[in-house]
Amino acid sequence: MKKISNLLLVLLIPIFGSAIISCDNEDEVEYVTYEQLPNQAKIFLSQFFPGVKILSTHRDTDEYEVVLNGGTEIDFTLSGDWKNVDGAPGQTIPNGFYPSEIDLYIVSNYAGTGINEISKTHYGYEVELVNNLDLMFNTNGEFIGLK
Repeated sequence: MKKISNLLLVLLIPIFGSAIISCDNEDEVEYVTYEQLPNQAKIFLSQFFPGVKILSTHRDTDEYEVVLNGGTEIDFTLSGDWKNVDGAPGQTIPNGFYPSEIDLYIVSNYAGTGINEISKTHYGYEVELVNNLDLMFNTNGEFIGLK
C-alpha cells in the first residue's frame, strides 16, 4: 500500500505543479515584430528614438512593450499611445512627447537633472529624475507634488 501511495504522489506532483505554474501565467506574452506594432507606436519610436536598435517587442493582454538597445523600455497601449518610457538607470530620456511645462519646471528647480522615466497616470504624469526623485504633474504639465 505504501508503494502505491508513493507512486501516486510521484505521479500527481507534476500534474499539480504544472497547474500552479499555468495559473501564474495568466498574461500570455506574444512576441511580435516591429511591423506588427500599431502605426502610432512606430511613429513615436522613429521620432523620439531614431536609429536606436529594437531588441524585442512583445504584446500582452493590454499593451505592447518595446525594449531598445541601451536598456530603454517603452510601453504602448494597444492603439499605440505611449504609457511609460523608462530609460536605463542614470540615462536621460528624450523630451518633446509630454507637456513642455514639465521640462520648464525641472530646469527651474532641478537644473542639470534629466528625466529617467515618465508615466501617464490618472492625474497626469509621474516623472522620475535621474537622481531618483519622483515628481507628479497634472495633465497640463503643472507641478502638483512629490511622490
